[in-house]
Amino acid sequence: MTRDAVKKRHPGREDAADTLFDLIGDEMQPLQPSPTAIHVHDANSPSATYRLVRDVVRSSSLSEGLGTTAAPSTSTVAADALVSTAFIDPLLTPSPKLLFTAILSSFGLDSRSLADDSIDSFIDPIQTHFRGQPSRKGIIVVQRAERMRDIWPEHVWEPLYSLAEQALIPGQLTLITVSSLSIDHFRTSRGAAPITGPGTPISITLGRLKKQDVLRVLERDFDRLWLDFRKRRDDVDERGVKRVYDNFTSIAYDAFASDVRDIDEIRLLSACVWHPFIEPVASGAVAASAIQPLVSQSSHLFRDALARLFPRILSPLEWVQTMLRQQKGLAIREKSRTSEASLALVPSFIVLASFLASFNPSRLDVRYFLRDEASLLPSAIGPDGEEEKVRKRGGALKRKPTSRKRARIDGAIGADAAAKQDLKRQQLLGPRPFPQERLLAIFQALITEAGPEHTTTSARAQDMTRYWEHQAKAVSTYRAIEALCREGRFLVRISPWERIDGGAPMSLRTNVGYEEVKQIADRVDFDLDEWLWDWGP
Repeated sequence: MTRDAVKKRHPGREDAADTLFDLIGDEMQPLQPSPTAIHVHDANSPSATYRLVRDVVRSSSLSEGLGTTAAPSTSTVAADALVSTAFIDPLLTPSPKLLFTAILSSFGLDSRSLADDSIDSFIDPIQTHFRGQPSRKGIIVVQRAERMRDIWPEHVWEPLYSLAEQALIPGQLTLITVSSLSIDHFRTSRGAAPITGPGTPISITLGRLKKQDVLRVLERDFDRLWLDFRKRRDDVDERGVKRVYDNFTSIAYDAFASDVRDIDEIRLLSACVWHPFIEPVASGAVAASAIQPLVSQSSHLFRDALARLFPRILSPLEWVQTMLRQQKGLAIREKSRTSEASLALVPSFIVLASFLASFNPSRLDVRYFLRDEASLLPSAIGPDGEEEKVRKRGGALKRKPTSRKRARIDGAIGADAAAKQDLKRQQLLGPRPFPQERLLAIFQALITEAGPEHTTTSARAQDMTRYWEHQAKAVSTYRAIEALCREGRFLVRISPWERIDGGAPMSLRTNVGYEEVKQIADRVDFDLDEWLWDWGP
């Protein structure tokens, strides 16, 4: 692997790769003298940094795969290798004997020459192998270096930083430690200062990857995810799915970056969330070009991943399977709910009335929903002097300018007042509860206004107004309200279910947003905006 290939494989770490190549050599100059010790510190993604160091070290060797972190019997050494490498994990070599054996085996030396577990018996074969052989070079890489302080004895790990000087082969042997801790934390048990003297390592500190670099890393995972997606649905253009994935990775970074700093963990969370995220496209429920519906339906996935997947309450496979089942269930319920809402007239107007009751001020109910307006409007008096039951069709068309609008007219000072009023809008504060009697009164006004348009032929023979006034007070209306409350999708009961009578009136609250209730209003040919008070974009 060349220097350029290593830099391309590790986005955002190009400068760190160049620094390591300059210190230990690259494929053009693998035998250049190198420092005695190098400490690479990455507090965020030490595993990814170890892979970077491993690729750099292998690239600087004339032959790849020279070293091993496993048992010595599995190591392979090329016969013409000039640069020998050893990759050590303290967890796999917990004793000095195993450590020395792994290094010597990786260098192609006979570990049976070790007389005991002392550092001197280890230095002798190293010195014999490299001394007087300028064409030979050795590199030892220790991952999770913070572990060696707890696993290896102090008289073993501390001399490793000056191993080249002790073996009298400066420039031919290099120790590279990769850790989530800085070199300042590598103190002796006596509390002495960090490694000093000729064994002081060159310290390289890597910061957190920027967003554009993280997105480049996540982009490398698309090919594998695309192959998995194509197994389920092969009639979707790859470019369309790629556009969805690019938007998804940006959203995933914004959702995870504040809580997750390890790039490997971000890759895992993003890959797990991607499967239920793209499930509507894979099942054909949503087109690949519909980015906004995908995001709105999957916002809970990112929160759940941080709550259950990140702390490993659920394994990645178990979490993905759980979320896929939930996404499929939501899709089935959505189709069922949509078809039912288009057929049920009374529940639709109950949902509309509950939305208006939650967001319209109660002090404006007379202005919006009063039908007998003879005392308010002269136009309510007919030509024969009789009172006509007419409504102002929402009242919003005749309402006075709000304080926000008047403030905008008043100039600069009014702008501040308008900003304060904006923050007090019920649209921003959220839905508020209301008594059932108010819901029934608003529902009666709405159904009387728009009900005749949906009345059957047999009912048209009657007085339309009286017919729908009777329907608004029918038992079926109360049953519809109770059914909506028990479903919990459109309407929520605030007061306890045990309270039947004798106490405060039953309190309810809408449980739908503007976009959803607007779709319901369009299905029944109802102008929702005419009845809403002070609703803005």
